[in-house]
Amino acid sequence: MARNVSWGQEGGTTTALSTIDGFLKEDYVLQNIQDTVNMATFLLSKMGKQATTAGRRFRFPLRLGVGEGQGNRKERTTLPAAGFGSYDEAFGNTIFQYGALDISGPAIAATEGNRATYTQALKQAIKDCRDGYRLETYRQAWGDGTGTIATVVGTGSGKTITVRAPYGLTYDENALSDEVKTRMFRKNMPLLFVTAGTATYVTAVNGDGTITVNDTVSYTAGERIVRGDTTLLNNDGNEYLGVSAVMQATGTYLGVPRAGEPGWQANVIELAGATPSEDALQNAWDTSEIQGDGMSAPDMLLSEHAARRVYINLLAAKKQYVQPTVLEGGFSALNYNGVNWVVDKLAPPQRVYYLRSADWTWFVMKDIGWADEDGKVLKWAGADSYQAFLRAYRQIACTHPANQTVLTGWVAGGATEPES
Repeated sequence: MARNVSWGQEGGTTTALSTIDGFLKEDYVLQNIQDTVNMATFLLSKMGKQATTAGRRFRFPLRLGVGEGQGNRKERTTLPAAGFGSYDEAFGNTIFQYGALDISGPAIAATEGNRATYTQALKQAIKDCRDGYRLETYRQAWGDGTGTIATVVGTGSGKTITVRAPYGLTYDENALSDEVKTRMFRKNMPLLFVTAGTATYVTAVNGDGTITVNDTVSYTAGERIVRGDTTLLNNDGNEYLGVSAVMQATGTYLGVPRAGEPGWQANVIELAGATPSEDALQNAWDTSEIQGDGMSAPDMLLSEHAARRVYINLLAAKKQYVQPTVLEGGFSALNYNGVNWVVDKLAPPQRVYYLRSADWTWFVMKDIGWADEDGKVLKWAGADSYQAFLRAYRQIACTHPANQTVLTGWVAGGATEPES
């Protein structure tokens, strides 16, 4: 005799669903997910947290200038007029990020009555959901909020697409390996070709700078590719304002124009295709100190692997050999001016980032957790399966862009990144 699920559908039992639901709500399960996502990279591990100030919106005050009521005078003359600091207010909205977990009715029925078996059945589903969420957070932390994964090379139609320009940034494309150009694509990843308005998904990531998708796409040169299920359900313009949104000297950031405000401009040093030298690396460091607020120097350098090899080669030329340091969390670092130079696989290529961690913050309306306002984590999915949804409502913000510097526009002596 079939027993009805308490949610009004057949195919499982109240006990089974309640047990799985309770397991997902366990503190240690959610803590593992939060730690895996928030400690995924050295950059993410260094970001602080603040609560949003008005629901989904956050604000923080900016002091863009000191009080200028200063002046020297002769004896018995009028004193300087009062002067006040120059202030503005940065503001932004949280981004809503989701991840879906699915478990089928037969999987629930097969594990009924045994909590240990429930755990085993859920283990892979939780890991898949968690790791996908981690990779998306990881990628978006380097992006500029537009959601651009890469752009299209050439104009044409087909299922095999040549791509370039990770994050939509500018590179010496001849010095980028094919693997680097396609690094952020994954099999089964849903994509939207923005101009074409075509939604499809990845069936293969090839070794020649191309991806293969499930449906024929009529594409144009330079077209942006974003994550998306349909023309309405996509990430276009709806991702975190990551590092690439901050590392600019023009435009507007968090509602405040950068023009005329050096303290609100990141330092972008362009090498115009030159090979980085020891002097160029140090100049970028010095620029952070000179243009910043003077409170401290950068405390982390981040780059992809080719940039770190440049530094290692510079040391080797001077017969200096440095043993990498293993940091908490398993990150490996070289020492540069007493701070850690850490490789980040998804960092935009042909760049070195000089950052001060105290300036990078998550503004959090709701931290990573399950959608369970109705008291249930598992929701009936309309078929013989149930779903749970991870979610977070938050945004990345940099409170002092002038303390951040990027050394860009260079190649490692014409060498490409290694294929991996």
